[in-house]
Parts: sequence; C-alpha cells; structure tokens
Amino acid sequence: MYNLLSHCNDNVPFYKKWFKENGYKVADINMQNLNLLPVIDKSFLRDNLNQLIAIGYKEPNEYAKTSGSTGVPLLFPKSLKASAFQLAAMYRGHKWHGVELGDKEARLWGIPTNKKARYKARLTDLLLNRFREREYNLNQDVLEDFCFRMKKRKPVYLTGYTSMVTQFAKFLLETGRNGLEYKFKMVKCTSETIHDSDRDIIEKVFGCPLVNEYGAAETGLISFQCEAGSQHLMSDCCIVEFLDPRYELDDYKLKEIVITNLDNYTLPIIRYRVGDLVTPSVDICKCERMLPLIDNVLGRTEDIIKTSTGQCWPSTILDFILKEIAFSDRGIIQYKVFQRELDSLEIQVVPGKKYSRKTEVYILKKCIENFGNQMNIEIKVVDHIPREKSGKLRDFVSTV
Repeated sequence: MYNLLSHCNDNVPFYKKWFKENGYKVADINMQNLNLLPVIDKSFLRDNLNQLIAIGYKEPNEYAKTSGSTGVPLLFPKSLKASAFQLAAMYRGHKWHGVELGDKEARLWGIPTNKKARYKARLTDLLLNRFREREYNLNQDVLEDFCFRMKKRKPVYLTGYTSMVTQFAKFLLETGRNGLEYKFKMVKCTSETIHDSDRDIIEKVFGCPLVNEYGAAETGLISFQCEAGSQHLMSDCCIVEFLDPRYELDDYKLKEIVITNLDNYTLPIIRYRVGDLVTPSVDICKCERMLPLIDNVLGRTEDIIKTSTGQCWPSTILDFILKEIAFSDRGIIQYKVFQRELDSLEIQVVPGKKYSRKTEVYILKKCIENFGNQMNIEIKVVDHIPREKSGKLRDFVSTV
C-alpha cells in the first residue's frame, strides 16, 4: 500500500494535490486510517479521469470498459500488470475446482452487435480455447446449435451470465436433454446476482457446483467461490472495506463495499465505491484457505426482454447497443430502459452535447437489427435518471 500511495503522490495529479492540501505525507496513511483518503465512485472517476491517470508512467496498459450496468458506461486505461494479476487470481479460483489453465470453455456471454467487436470477440475466443453461443437471442435454434457444439467440442466448464445459463438449463429440461452428459467440473456465473432458484436448477441440471465470480471492470476480481462454497475475497490483489450504507436498510448486516486495487498504477483505483451491498463474514472456511470471506453479494439480476412470440433476450444486449453509442460520442450520457408490456421498450436517455435526431435513428436501427420489427421502441429524452431505493442506477427494469 505504501508503494502505491507514494506513486500516487509523485505521479497522479488528484492525489498529489490531495496530500498537499490536506497536509499529509504518504507515511501518515496506513491500513488503520485508510479512511482519511476520499471515497470515489464511477461518476467521480468519469468526471475526473484525466486527474486520476498517472503522468509520465511508462508501464504498458490497455483500455477497459465497464459494463454500463448502472447506465453510465466508462472507458479507462488499465495497466497490463493489473490485468495479469486479475487473470492469475481468476485462474487460481478455477484450480480450486479442478479447472486448469487452457481447459476448453463454453460461454453464454453475448455477441457484440458491432462487426469489428464481433470479429475481435471471436478471435479472442479462439486464442483462449473457448466458444460461445451463435447469436445473442437464445431462441430454440441458437440453443440447439449450442447443444450440438457442446457435444462436438466437449468443454470442461461453462461460463456465463446467470440469466443466460439459467435459460440454457431450463431449455435442457424442457427438451428432455441430460445436462450431466457434459461432465462439467464447474459452471461459473458472473456479472449478475445468483439467486437460490438459479443455483438449484443449474446444479441440478449439470450436476456440478455453480461458482460465483464477483468483480468489476474498474477494480478487478473481488471474490471467488471455493469448492467448499465460501466466497473468498482476493485480498492479495485488493483491499476491501465495508462501510455503512448511505441510506437506511432493514438488514443492518449489509454493508457497502469499497475497493482499493493494489496493482493498477496507470489509473490507481483507491477506495472505490463499487455500488454493491454485501454481508461481511468473520468465519474461517473449512477449505483452510486464509483469504477472508463475504457471505452474500446483493446485486441486481439482469431481466429478460420478452416478446409476444416467445422470443427472449437478456437485457445485457442493451449494454452492447447503447454502450456502443455512448463510446462513439453520439451524445448519450446515461440511459435506462423499461419494458412494461410485451413487444414494447421505452428507452430513456440523458442527452449530451452531440445528441441529435441521428442518434435516435441509430438507436432504432440497432434495435430493429436485434429485436426485429415487432418490437415497438419509444425514445424519451429526460434530464436525469433517478436512483433506485438501493442507491443504484438500474439500466433495465421489466414489469412484464
């Protein structure tokens, strides 16, 4: 931690100014008084990105994107070293379940709508010995094709969004297929909350553990579920703090999680408010690994977009459509989508300076390409997107 803060004091404009204005030296900050440093969130990160990037730091880096799950997508630099540590922590978690580096992976993850991004995803899948569904819409033909390729390519494990994996498991049950024949060592779900009902059906169908991987693009991997079923914090990669929620909750055990990533010196992520509520634990896991635990992650579940014809899409497809527009600087600051009835979507957007009629035409075009002509799309321009009672901003809400 001392090395990271020294780096921030020397190279990061925001923290250099903070140490000077508050009269602290790097040596004054330790694990016991880390709360002296300010808490930041995605909004602050987006608005002050240039002040948080290290100046003159030559370590190789890449650009990462957030999922836009709060309706506010973000593109930011990330050191390759930080990415490497994140992957190492993930593969360590895989080994807990007998999955080795390079083992074949099946994915239910979604297909980018942009041609260039789609080609890049396919190339990455090839290099990493994995494959995914043919199209984003998990209709019967797509799921039939996925089953065929599963038998042919014999993956060792399955990874995906909880909603998509659950849909696939239900499809196997409804069509009389035996999910046990895949002989998965694990099914790993990430990016969405795993409810007991999801776990029950997935573990029943595939006969293997459903493993929860929890993290964020900005912070890296935060926790991983071991073979004993405990959720271990990756405390060798990040510092985890639990703060009282900023709003009143019935469950006093829930805390707001704040993360400090120890490895991203290109864009130091220090005391970052992820936006999730968790239940800390003081237990020691029977697997005897001494990594600390959390009992529960209270996040949101991705809803399913539905039509009267029975077609269904995970709402993450909206991330690909609207995030692409946001990153191409077409003038969207924030968005939220509502489905109140079948065959209908209301897209609320907070416009930026470059928002125009062309932006709306482009949104409609992309929606028609993905959902077909039967989906009625209504675009509403709004001044702001209100938060949920949980304090988070949901990008999709379905009352169907």
